[in-house]
Amino acid sequence: MCLLSLVKDGLSPETYESLKTAFLQSHGYQHVLTFHNLLKLGLFTKRANPSQTTVKLPGGSSSSLKIATGKLNLPRKSSFQILSKNLHLIPKSGVEIDLRNPTDMSYVFSGAYTPLSCRLVELVIEKRGFTGIEDSVKLITNSFGQSVKAQSARGGKPGGSQSRDPADQTVVVFFLGGVTYSEIAALRFLGHKYGNRFLILSTNIITGDRFISQTLP
Repeated sequence: MCLLSLVKDGLSPETYESLKTAFLQSHGYQHVLTFHNLLKLGLFTKRANPSQTTVKLPGGSSSSLKIATGKLNLPRKSSFQILSKNLHLIPKSGVEIDLRNPTDMSYVFSGAYTPLSCRLVELVIEKRGFTGIEDSVKLITNSFGQSVKAQSARGGKPGGSQSRDPADQTVVVFFLGGVTYSEIAALRFLGHKYGNRFLILSTNIITGDRFISQTLP
């Protein structure tokens, strides 16, 4: 249910209440607190009721036309759909993934999905910064910061050419909140692919079950 809510940018009020009611009736009403915690974390949410949109008529007229957006059922892409397309998170159907000799990070999910965090790391390595992917990053978080090129610890200039040897290049990736074993495996794959040495730091090692269990009463 949480995955459905996340990839849809929240559920319609009807779907949200239906799933919540069915879960509570099956597993007990003590999980009202669970749903409260999931809502606070933004993992299981509902979209606001579609409101009426006021459209000003051309010619500077003060008249307006109210359109009931809820009745139009206009197709709307979620943030996840946009990210999946722009960052190629889901491999094309029919593409075979050799799990013993993988050629893509999606092998960590049997070729079905590429971890978003690891795809961003790959793009930063390829582009040597966030240039060209700022819009995608802003879909994930509003607190997108700056890209700073620091001087090399060996005395080189930022962006200099003296450390082009991949063996001399270390990529530090820090996960706040926790990292999964799948993400670690995907980053190791990137290390083999690009010849970089990866240093992975995290506040915790997490799994889906362990993470959700923290929201239980």
